[in-house]
Amino acid sequence: MINHWVILSVYILTFLIGLPANLLAICTFFKKLGNKPSPNDILLFNLTASDLVFLFFLPFKMYEAASGMKWHLSQSLCSTASYFFFTTIYTSSMLLMAIAIDRYLGLVFPFKYRLLRKPIYATAGSIIIWLISAAHCSIVFIIVHMPDPTATLPKEQQQQPAVEVLHAPTQHPQHLSGSVRVLLILADFS
Repeated sequence: MINHWVILSVYILTFLIGLPANLLAICTFFKKLGNKPSPNDILLFNLTASDLVFLFFLPFKMYEAASGMKWHLSQSLCSTASYFFFTTIYTSSMLLMAIAIDRYLGLVFPFKYRLLRKPIYATAGSIIIWLISAAHCSIVFIIVHMPDPTATLPKEQQQQPAVEVLHAPTQHPQHLSGSVRVLLILADFS
C-alpha cells in the first residue's frame, strides 16, 4: 500500500500546478468562446471546467491523506467530496477520449469531417459526457454512501451484503438462480 505522505505530496503538487494552470486556461477559453469557437475549444473548455471542479474538492482529499487516510469530517461531506472527486476524473477521461476522437477523425477523414464538424455536436457530446459521469457516480453514491434503511432492524432481519453471498455460495444456494449457482460453485473450486 502506498504511504499516505506520498499521496499527500502528489495531491499538493497537483493542486499547486493545476489550479493556476486551469484558471489561466479557463480565462483563455472564455475569450475564445465569445468568438466563434471550434468543437475542440468546447471540449477543452469542458475539460478545464472538470479539472477545476476536481481541484475544488482536492483539499478535502489532501486533509484525508494528511490524517492518515482516515476521514474526520462529516459523513455528508465525505460523500459529496468523493462523488465530485470521482465524477470529475471520469468526466476528464471521457473528454480526453472525445478530443482524441475529434482529432483522429480530422486526420483520417479531413474533407468529410470538416463538413460535419460543428460546435453544437461538441456541446451535445460534452453534455452527454457530464451526464454519463454524473449518473455513473450517482449509482455508486446511492449504494455506498446512503444510509441503510434496514440498519434499525435486528441483525437477523437485515439483508446479507452481496459480498458475503458471493463468497459463501454453498451456505444459501436455494436463493440463487441455477446458472449463478453453477458459476459461484465453479469459482469456489478455483
